[in-house]
Formats: sequence, C-alpha cells, structure tokens
Amino acid sequence: ADPAIPAGGDDGDGLTYLAGRPLSEVNQAALAATRFAHLTGGIPNMLIRAGRRDAPHLGALYAFFERAVAMSGYLLGVDPFTQPGVEQYKQAMFALLGKPGTRFAAAGQWQQYQERPTVALEVAVDT
Repeated sequence: ADPAIPAGGDDGDGLTYLAGRPLSEVNQAALAATRFAHLTGGIPNMLIRAGRRDAPHLGALYAFFERAVAMSGYLLGVDPFTQPGVEQYKQAMFALLGKPGTRFAAAGQWQQYQERPTVALEVAVDT
C-alpha cells in the first residue's frame, strides 16, 4: 500500500499542499529533482533499477557494486584487493581485547584517536 501524506497542522512548514498525495509521488519528485540538479550542475550520477526484489536480482546488484568498488580503486591508483586498513583494525581489536601474543603497534595513534571529539548517531527502528 502506498500511504498518503496526512492532512492537518498549521502549515508552519509550508507543506500542507501535499496532504492526501501518495508518498511515492513525493519520493519520485525528490528523485527527479535531485537527478536534475546533478545533471545541470555537471555532477555525474546514475540510476540503478534492480528489477524484481528477489535473490537473483539482489545478487546481480551485489556483483555490480563489487565490480564498481574494484574499478574505483584501480581508477584512483589503489589496489582494491589489499586491505591494510582491515589488518590494522584486526590488530587493534585483538590488542584491545587482550588476545595473547598481540600488541597494538600504533598505541600512540590510539591515544590521539581517543582524545578526538566524536559525534554519535543512534538510529531507532520501530517494529
């Protein structure tokens, strides 16, 4: 079912003209406007239509993105099949968890990392 945008409110946001319209209509307009802005601004973009929502189509989409990541690496002059960041994360995690025989080679960097300000984002999903 395509939910409709509810009516009501004092139009403080200026959006009451959308009342009763299907949410899909708003989503399609947002997509079209974003693509238009990118096109007229000279920003490369693409639209991917995945077909049906089933295992073969989802698998094809995953394969597409895997290849896109590899090609992006090559175009940027980075070997996409070496994983120094992954290895560093594993060594840091093992050392922080006290795995016997491990040490964190970048301990000085870890201290600097912990002192940096961070922003936490918490996402709640209603079920």
